[in-house]
Amino acid sequence: MNPIFDAFIWVAVIFLRRYSNGIYFDIFFVPFLTLVSIDIVGRLSFFKRCLSALGKQSTNMWLTHTFFCYYFGVTAKIVAAPRYAIPAFFILLAMSYAASVLVDKIWKKASFTS
Repeated sequence: MNPIFDAFIWVAVIFLRRYSNGIYFDIFFVPFLTLVSIDIVGRLSFFKRCLSALGKQSTNMWLTHTFFCYYFGVTAKIVAAPRYAIPAFFILLAMSYAASVLVDKIWKKASFTS
């Protein structure tokens, strides 16, 4: 696909979602946004590397993120400190990724694999 077409699809979906009853058409928007997003990520190597690194750690991140959100008081306060969802999400993402890498290294050392 064409990057200009990709951008047009994103803008069109955002416009339709915001200024019409777009919530009822999400079932149609999601496949288009998925295809366009895959095309955009495929063209931008930085995002491709970042998503690949997150994908490799995703299982450990999924298993550890709730501890940072709910169970450890200090880390829950750090995650909630910005009071806005997007910065809190990125803080949680960074903490979960760091914990995942650490768990992965410990697991490899404990199982005597390289």
